[in-house]
Parts: sequence; structure tokens; C-alpha cells
Amino acid sequence: MRIAICDDEKRIRDILSEAVRDVTPDADIECFADAGPVLAKSYDADILFLDIQMPRIDGMKAARIIRSIGKETVIVFVTALEEQVFNAFDVGAFQYIVKPFEKGRIKEVIRKAIAQAEKQRLIDKTIAEKESDTSRFITVKSGGVNTKAIIAERVLMIDHIIENFTKISNAYVQSMIGLYLGLAAVLFGYWLKPFAKKRRAAGTF
Repeated sequence: MRIAICDDEKRIRDILSEAVRDVTPDADIECFADAGPVLAKSYDADILFLDIQMPRIDGMKAARIIRSIGKETVIVFVTALEEQVFNAFDVGAFQYIVKPFEKGRIKEVIRKAIAQAEKQRLIDKTIAEKESDTSRFITVKSGGVNTKAIIAERVLMIDHIIENFTKISNAYVQSMIGLYLGLAAVLFGYWLKPFAKKRRAAGTF
């Protein structure tokens, strides 16, 4: 598990790093004083603790950049102002923690973020295995967030519905044809009755 901590305060980086180490000792932890390194296309982390208020590039802008290049990193915002987190929904942030930290809250968020990152790994693995079949995916963009969704199951479901509907429709058409033919035969029989009576009366039938 690769976990990045991006905060311009060393004290905060140390606190978060220690908490992560307590929860998951085997994690690969990397700390940065600004967002620059985590914005590189070649850089990828499972979880990113991202301070909102930072010089140069603030955390919110950094998150938008990360999402715009298609990364599904689990983002946890770190902020001293709780009202700032309302914008987190626009960039698909997973959680947030507010300074000053409560150790219990930090560890709870870390555990949840790890669980989410493991789910994301499974999704990424599935996408990688099926990437060659582009018909299986759609990309949904909302608020600067690009999300690749697997649609094969939905397509198969729709195909199944269409197939069943077609079968039902064919059966219905066939039954209606049979009904109309039967009705036509009955009407034709009624139409022939007067002629049949005349022929019987004339002794020619």
C-alpha cells in the first residue's frame, strides 16, 4: 500500500505518518511539503492525504488536476477550516480530517481509506484485464472528475431484456396472426352461409 502525505507543515506530516504506521506498519509512506511531486503523471499512490491550504498549488486545485488526468487515488483532505471541505465533493474526495487532530479520528479515517483503496485496486485490476474491449466502458465526467465505469454487466442485462422482449413480441405477433386468421375464417364462414343455403335449396350443394 503506497500512501502519500502532502502538507507544508512538517509537524503535521510527522503526525499523519506516525498514525499511518500504527495502523498499517508495512505501508510505503512518502511525505511532501507541496503538491508538485504528486501531480506528476508517473506518480501514483493508493491514498493521498492532501492539505487544502498550501502555497503555490492548494490542495483543492491539486485534487482537480489529479482527477483530470484520470487517477482514482483515494484522497483524504487535511484542513484547519472545516467549511472548506464542502468543495471536496467536486473532486471525489473520500474523507477529511480537521486540524487539530484527534488520534482516534485519524486512525478511523486511515482504516476506511485503506479499505476503499483495496476496493479501488480490485476495480483497477478488472479494468486492466478488460481494457482491450472498449465497448465495456464509458467515461463519466462530473465536476472535473473522470470516472471509467464497467458497463458490460448492464449491457448484458439490457441484451437479456431485449431478447426476452423480442421473444414475447414474436409470440404475441404469432398469436395475433392466429387470432386474425381464425376470425377471418369465422367471418368467411358467415359470408358463405347465404350461398350455402341457396345451393342446398336448389339441391346443388
